[in-house]
Amino acid sequence: MRKLFPIALSATTILAFLLLCAPASAEELTFVPKGETEAEPYLLEKPASTEPGKRHPLIVYLHGRGGDHQEQWRMKEFTQFRKRAAKRGYFVLCPHLGTDHWMNARARRVLTELLDKTLKNYPLDKERVHMMGMSMGGGGSLIYTMYNKGHVRSVCNIFGVTDYTQFLNDSPQYKPSMSKALGGTPETVPDVYKAQTAMAHLDAFAKVPVLVLHGDGDIVVPVHHSRQFVNAMKTRGYKVVYKEVPGGRHLSSFIQGFEDQILDFFDRTAAPGSEKPQGN
Repeated sequence: MRKLFPIALSATTILAFLLLCAPASAEELTFVPKGETEAEPYLLEKPASTEPGKRHPLIVYLHGRGGDHQEQWRMKEFTQFRKRAAKRGYFVLCPHLGTDHWMNARARRVLTELLDKTLKNYPLDKERVHMMGMSMGGGGSLIYTMYNKGHVRSVCNIFGVTDYTQFLNDSPQYKPSMSKALGGTPETVPDVYKAQTAMAHLDAFAKVPVLVLHGDGDIVVPVHHSRQFVNAMKTRGYKVVYKEVPGGRHLSSFIQGFEDQILDFFDRTAAPGSEKPQGN
């Protein structure tokens, strides 16, 4: 019987293997927005490799309510998405904007300034900017696109709010957080809430493909937020793909198993002449 001998690996080989398996390293950066004095933090993650003269796509990832730009993106649940995005050549920008910004006017202004700065300073293709987020970040990705549809190629909304007034009726416990961000309640500033509601601005997505992911077991943002948005998009003939997970809950781990589907969607919508999403 032949004996099996362990293979001696050099320290260099082991290090190379670990680097290959590990997600890209997100760099912590800051900038001071115009008219402000405090530095705004953000993360920038670069692709696995770059080539001189090559322009790369960008994913803008928006965190959920109560979190920050580092907490969710660096969770173990995002490891595979980060690795695969880096391998496909994506830069990823993770702004902070505040723990409870709800993509208000200040958040939109700061994100636009940060996005312009990032597009100017890195080898990025401004025609391939994709918005993505979970929960507050998912709804925020829709809101930001509503105001900047000419600058966003496609959107991935993961269990985000699509009607702000309806959301507070469903979940009044979020009224203090949302009221602070938006300067009042739906009763006191109804126009502000309408301006934050994707359902009231569907035509903004006429030429922006949207991927929507939600679970029917979500008790934080009820699944009807996604269903009503998707149905309305389909009625208008707009490009939308919907994946609903039976029993799926409002957790960061929801992304696991969807990594390639999300990146395939971004790749497909960015390809000239093949922007029509597949699926239902």
